[in-house]
Amino acid sequence: MVVRKWLPFAVLAGLSLAWLIGVLASGSGYNPLGVDWNFERTSQFGDSFGGFSALMAGSAAVFSYLAFTATRDENTRLRNRDAERDIADRLRDSELSFFRLCELRQKIVADMAIEDTYADVSANPPKLCHGAKLGAD
Repeated sequence: MVVRKWLPFAVLAGLSLAWLIGVLASGSGYNPLGVDWNFERTSQFGDSFGGFSALMAGSAAVFSYLAFTATRDENTRLRNRDAERDIADRLRDSELSFFRLCELRQKIVADMAIEDTYADVSANPPKLCHGAKLGAD
């Protein structure tokens, strides 16, 4: 998988290096192909750089696009992960609040002291709504 990712770069680097070595060797007088490089007669030598420039510009565009798409995909993945983390954090916070409220309720109920204010309800029954009396059957 990693080999596929770097293969275009390696091929491009190898071709560029081979071209550079050939140009430098020809310019210094070494001629492995036997071609007579007379720079006074060949005005097209400078045009050989045009193809190389186009190759470099094209490869720069391709690698820029690949970097852009990789960055976009990574940012999307990070945004999704952050959204999931936010949802989990909100759920955890709401559960903690709920359990704290339940614990507080239990403490309040446990601390309540209920006093018997109606010791003798039958003798003096409290009045309820609409004049009804407690314990009056």
